[in-house]
Amino acid sequence: MTDITQGSGAYMRVVIATALCVINFLPPVTFAYTQTQFDVPTTAAGIIDFSPWGLSDVITPATQCTLLSNWYGPNTIGYAITNSITYLKSVDSGSTWKSSYGTSCFNGGTTYAQALAYECADPMHCDISSRLSAIGLTGDGLYRMQVEGYLSPNYFTQFTIANGLYSTTTPSVATSTPTCMQDCYSNVMFIPGIEASRLYKPRGQNCTGIITDCEDQLWEPNTDSDLVSLFMNSDGTSVRSDIYTKDILDSYPGADVYKTFEDTMDAEVASGTIREWKAAPYDWRLDLQQVVDRGVVTDGKISYTGAATSSYMIQTLLQLASSSKSGKVTIIAHSNGGLVAKLLINKLKAMGKENLIDNIVFVGVPQLGTPKAIASLLHGYDQTIGLGVIASQSTARTLALNVPAAYTLLPSAAYTSKVLTPTVIFDPQSITASTLRAHYGEKINTYSVLKDFVTGTSDNRIQPDPKDTNSPSKGNFDLLSRAEVLHTILDNWTPPASSTLYEIAGVGIDTPGGITYVDSCSIYCLFSKSYLTYKPNITLDGDGTVVEASAHASVGEKYYFNIDQYKKDTQIKIDHSTMMGAHPITAIIDDLIRKNNTLQTTYISIVPPNFANNKHLVYRIHSPVSLDFYDSIGHHTGIATTTLTDGSTHQYIQNDASGVTYDQFGEVKYAYSNGATPLHVVLRGLASGYVTYDIDEMTGNTVTASTTFVNIPVSTSTIITMDIAGSIKDASPLKIDVNGDGVVDKSLNAGGVVQFDTVAPEIQLTFSTSTQSIQVTATDDSGYATTSVATSYPILKKGEKVAKGIATTTITAKDASGNTTIFKYSEQWPAKDRRISLTPVSISYNSATSTSIFSNTLLAYKWNIKKSSYDMFATYIRTNATSTEAHYRPKKDVTILMSKPIDLDDLDDDDGSDTRPLRLQLAGMRVVGVTTEKGFIKINY
Repeated sequence: MTDITQGSGAYMRVVIATALCVINFLPPVTFAYTQTQFDVPTTAAGIIDFSPWGLSDVITPATQCTLLSNWYGPNTIGYAITNSITYLKSVDSGSTWKSSYGTSCFNGGTTYAQALAYECADPMHCDISSRLSAIGLTGDGLYRMQVEGYLSPNYFTQFTIANGLYSTTTPSVATSTPTCMQDCYSNVMFIPGIEASRLYKPRGQNCTGIITDCEDQLWEPNTDSDLVSLFMNSDGTSVRSDIYTKDILDSYPGADVYKTFEDTMDAEVASGTIREWKAAPYDWRLDLQQVVDRGVVTDGKISYTGAATSSYMIQTLLQLASSSKSGKVTIIAHSNGGLVAKLLINKLKAMGKENLIDNIVFVGVPQLGTPKAIASLLHGYDQTIGLGVIASQSTARTLALNVPAAYTLLPSAAYTSKVLTPTVIFDPQSITASTLRAHYGEKINTYSVLKDFVTGTSDNRIQPDPKDTNSPSKGNFDLLSRAEVLHTILDNWTPPASSTLYEIAGVGIDTPGGITYVDSCSIYCLFSKSYLTYKPNITLDGDGTVVEASAHASVGEKYYFNIDQYKKDTQIKIDHSTMMGAHPITAIIDDLIRKNNTLQTTYISIVPPNFANNKHLVYRIHSPVSLDFYDSIGHHTGIATTTLTDGSTHQYIQNDASGVTYDQFGEVKYAYSNGATPLHVVLRGLASGYVTYDIDEMTGNTVTASTTFVNIPVSTSTIITMDIAGSIKDASPLKIDVNGDGVVDKSLNAGGVVQFDTVAPEIQLTFSTSTQSIQVTATDDSGYATTSVATSYPILKKGEKVAKGIATTTITAKDASGNTTIFKYSEQWPAKDRRISLTPVSISYNSATSTSIFSNTLLAYKWNIKKSSYDMFATYIRTNATSTEAHYRPKKDVTILMSKPIDLDDLDDDDGSDTRPLRLQLAGMRVVGVTTEKGFIKINY
């Protein structure tokens, strides 16, 4: 008896048939295998007796010819194959043998073919000899049993056809594998990124599957409750033990994740370039070492939450190696999958099997972590599904806080040593960031300080309310410490000596190289209280998520994928999450599989592209408005809505307009344009409030110009538009239609800080005691206004030495937003000595003029000065609503107000004020004046 359990991951098969002829429908497997024959009992009816295998039924002859597989077409010995019927039967409970497959073929006479196959549930522990010991050989005339051990992705790669007569013919035994002589390309194992494997749980023990699908997909989530099912304990273990995976993401609305890549790999198999490829989905929440050490497969479901009884990753790789034409496997890893690949290869080294690895391809792998992960962990950034409707940012952040893998993606100590750019900045002008700034300084440049900040160790901040995603949460100290230890392995990892590592970094698009904490509306927060928020520090040296320095941190051959140029030339939206489907990436992978040396293309090179002179624009909007872009042919970038098959609507980020991509950081909406494509920008009100709109013009990684439109009032009817292309100075005015009636209510020119303000200034007129003339000032709600005064005098008539008549004075006040107030008054000219008497004529706010309120208005002063001091000063002011008379008494140094005001006369006295009743007495000399107030005249003193 022969034990054929050679090779980890082997599927063991027992094939039972009348032994006359062995027909192989596939080439011999690339693995040395053995075949052994034993006699098997039959029943009285001459049918093979399967009872020793514990089967409750037997497979009986049929009137149709069926085989184990219908993949290969009609067989070569005359049997008519009409269809394929495969019987799946249970095997002894508790056995490592999981299931059996049986089929029979009968042509109406004695010619008969039958086969049975077992699949080993745990290939590491299946012992074929123990399976055979229960058979019990009985002698001549019995059916023949054939045993084969092999490595293959399919259960049935070979089977035996024979007739019903006994024969002592022994099938040939293959003792070695033919050497591959041509196109010996390696099979491919693909390891996806974080959140790129779908996660599931069963719906319940009582689920029948008749009405409801008994499998509940948790990721991608359909509701917040799906995320709650994925929550982790503080020690990094899953709250639920029944979470499993089985596939990777192909696509979701608005994004092709791995669909194009999967199609490309399927084409490699179909063309015969490679025999097989497999994706290795995993539970991306877990510690990466657990992902490599665990993975139990049950009915196609892969669970990583239980004890380490087996390693799915290892089994998958060994199985791929066994069927590979080269006997090796090329590992392709995207994003977080590259970190998994490093640990997987380390495990193979410990097993002495690192020689099974051919090429290793890393695409956008954050080998040292990435600054964007800081915002994701502490704020839930970029974690919402359906823009928060399906899965909210707050719930996503709560999930991330105890996910071990999230901490592995943070910048490591090696990152902060290699990259000099600060990972975190606290704006020195920010009031709300002052406490954090006091603990950590203005910049975080070292890993130790970053760790303190992420975990809140130094500032002792409390965990914010889950819905307050602007405030940084407190990370899990123990999980970060574990990730820190893991990075000492990952950051010092090297590929096997017999393998070649290729590191492909995407570059050229706006990537967070760090985050800055700022006030939500800085000094311009006039209508609401400022709060702490954060914004990205943009660099072009990345793929939108991973900076180049991290993607190229190992010792492999380094390649740069110029995403910026690719997007400009093809108008295809590519970033970190979708780059596996880009043609340059699939093309270089094909070259690597085929061992081609022509790896450089128009978009992929070994020389880093130079983006120092690249001009681009960064747009930032504080809620409550949407941010939408349209190119010249109407393609849209921003938030779009689609209707699903069940009639429900789903919002997603659409990036179809040329030259611009959309993103969100907390409550702040961002967009990045290439600074060349003309774009029509539209802001639509989502609620009532005030909006701040920023545009930064950048050259390379440096801000060269900026403009900020501050405190724009909006409602759900407001529509704001702008046309912009290469620079801020060439942008059209920002046009604001406050009520959405199609009429532009306000236009603001870009440049610097632009206060939105529809409120015109108010003008004050009073008497200057130093110049004995009217003094004019203006005030505005923005705190800034300028004034100018022009007087039109009467024309000198013939024979006159002095022009006489009415002089008209025009006062113009203007604020920073261009709001203008024009106040006109008239007076008799020439004026009397030591007398001023003027009559307001009109007031105009932003061209809206009012005159009726001045039908009975007057402002009059008279005074007398002796020895540089006023010995008499009187004021009379009359408006449509009221009047005031005031007199200054220098001897008592008081100002009195009369209870029954009368107009001033032309005498140099106090108009008999001593003999009239007083209303009020004020200390000192008070000069009474007037102020415009929303079109009316107000008396002030």
